[in-house]
Amino acid sequence: MMDTHYSILGCSDGSSFEEIKKRYQELALKYHPDKAIISNEQDREKFVLINQAWNVLREPDTRLKYDAELKHLESISNPLIYSTVEVRDLEYDKECNIYFYPCRCGSVYNIHKDELSPPEYLLECNDCSFCLLIKV
Repeated sequence: MMDTHYSILGCSDGSSFEEIKKRYQELALKYHPDKAIISNEQDREKFVLINQAWNVLREPDTRLKYDAELKHLESISNPLIYSTVEVRDLEYDKECNIYFYPCRCGSVYNIHKDELSPPEYLLECNDCSFCLLIKV
């Protein structure tokens, strides 16, 4: 799992502005090069990350945009799988060497035979956000 601005500050995406601000202040005091009792390069780098997180999360507009980016990244890493099928469940056009399968949205998944790679292949629908997981 990647570090987010929220995790850097030790907060969740549901944290209030006040909670985020409090965590930022605590961490800034702890890691600020001029405030820390012993300052090393790792702490300075941590302080830079803390400031970057605060700069994004303190403004409602930049926080909304950041939250949208996180949701987008999550949707890419956790695709909506409409169905899991085996190759034998797909319709096959011998002339074109293409497999077909109907999508729930009314569209059709299609993939060239040479594109399938074992052990499974994730195929995105062109018309909706669903994916088809094909066991090869």
